[in-house]
Amino acid sequence: MRDNVTIFPLDDVATTLANLRVSDCILPNQKSWNVPLLNSIFNEQIVEHIITTPLYPPVHDDRLVWKKESNDEYSVRSVYRLCMNELLDTSHFKVEGTWDLIWRLKVPPRVRNLIWRICRNCLPTRTRLCDKGVNCTVVCALCTVDEEDSVHLLFRCPGSRDIWSMWNVASAVSNIFDQYQNIKDIIFETLRYCHMKMQQCLVALFGAYGSKEMI
Repeated sequence: MRDNVTIFPLDDVATTLANLRVSDCILPNQKSWNVPLLNSIFNEQIVEHIITTPLYPPVHDDRLVWKKESNDEYSVRSVYRLCMNELLDTSHFKVEGTWDLIWRLKVPPRVRNLIWRICRNCLPTRTRLCDKGVNCTVVCALCTVDEEDSVHLLFRCPGSRDIWSMWNVASAVSNIFDQYQNIKDIIFETLRYCHMKMQQCLVALFGAYGSKEMI
């Protein structure tokens, strides 16, 4: 059926139509309809609808393409993006925030990953391990004074404060710290207003804590 017109073969060609293919109605080695053949099989109205159907040039170099990448090449990254954005309901995983501030940092990937894990509260600090049922002390392994959580590790531990002071951003970080309670918001605001120095501080912090198993 095309444009509400049903193709009914003439009775005297019913046998021919039983084995007829679309390619049989196209002239050999050409991209045009065999109009005389069509006229011998179908009525004028049907033929008119058939010949208005465009025939496209053949594809000589056929190849597989992956339309989720601009270069048509398959990649695991694009499959992951497809699953997360289109195939799976991931709304419960999403957390509001300016995450590009982290991914645009000009620091080693492991440093960006560390900051992302802190913002998502999935860094295995001793406080979090205890919350998960791990039998361990909650005292910070570096200062051995306060409880070790993400906020303490990045901002409150004396070693961390020394690094912030070393790069002359301790005051700015302290002001931001007073305005926000959530570790994610503190980091985003710090990145927004101390971007360049924050990059250097993060690398220094990563170096200071690089021996810890959590990193």
